[in-house]
Amino acid sequence: MNNTINILLNKIIKYNKYGQIFCILMIFASVFVILSFWQKTGNFLELGMDFTGGSQTEIFLDKNTILDSGTILDLKEQFSSISENNEADVRFSSSLSKNSILIYSVDKIEKDKIISILTQNNIPIDENNIRQDYVSSLLSKNFLSQAQFALIIALIAMAIVIFISFRALAPSLAIMLAAICDIVFTIAAMNIIGLKLTLASLTGLLMLIGYSVDTDVLLTTRVLKRRFEGTIDKQTKSAIKTGLTMTLTTIVSLFVLYLFAGGTKIGETAIVIIIGLIADMPFTWFQNVGILSRYIKKTQ
Repeated sequence: MNNTINILLNKIIKYNKYGQIFCILMIFASVFVILSFWQKTGNFLELGMDFTGGSQTEIFLDKNTILDSGTILDLKEQFSSISENNEADVRFSSSLSKNSILIYSVDKIEKDKIISILTQNNIPIDENNIRQDYVSSLLSKNFLSQAQFALIIALIAMAIVIFISFRALAPSLAIMLAAICDIVFTIAAMNIIGLKLTLASLTGLLMLIGYSVDTDVLLTTRVLKRRFEGTIDKQTKSAIKTGLTMTLTTIVSLFVLYLFAGGTKIGETAIVIIIGLIADMPFTWFQNVGILSRYIKKTQ
């Protein structure tokens, strides 16, 4: 087992240049996806009800009740016909703990109408298993401005702390670059899979900043502050081994959480962090390693 791990670590370091090219391609592809989405919609990411306003109705179903795509389309047409702007979005969510139907619309749909439509489609439902939330458009705009401000402040605060810790511009910028690349890739992936920006997914993006930085700080600390305790490659291998263990353990834990949480807010947060952590591995262990290696060679 140890021999396999050592071979993998040697491969990561040996083919680091190819890994850096892969990271560049990832960023170009992510930026292309985001700009394409912005050109079509005017936003870099599809906004959820928390930032657009509207109504969300969640109907909890029996665990054995599973809806096919045809039924979902029929429900969408029927709920759209009774919505004020003739538009509603219907989704089916399934997890290990529950199944549910999610209905999104600008206006609030009355419970009796929801029960009537579901009954007509032979979907068993209890009135007590319906939960409705409504956010006004004015409040949602306030949420969006606060969300943008929070993300900017988080990045600035992180940059200040990192620079104070290492007191070197290049390594600090490398850590910041990796964190920004993680966020950019995650936003592009959210656009591709249709995951909207909500308070839950925003929480995942903010948490991702911390999760992505910890492996970069680990790498930078090992390589810069302990470079006299061994070769650069030795310290890099040590950091990769520890960092990958941390990341993979977190991904597995969050994946289990997502299986049980499904389409809930907790599930949204979990899937955003999972996507970001997957992206963080090449951005840290290829991109950041390459930047630090060149920095150390120039300063020696």
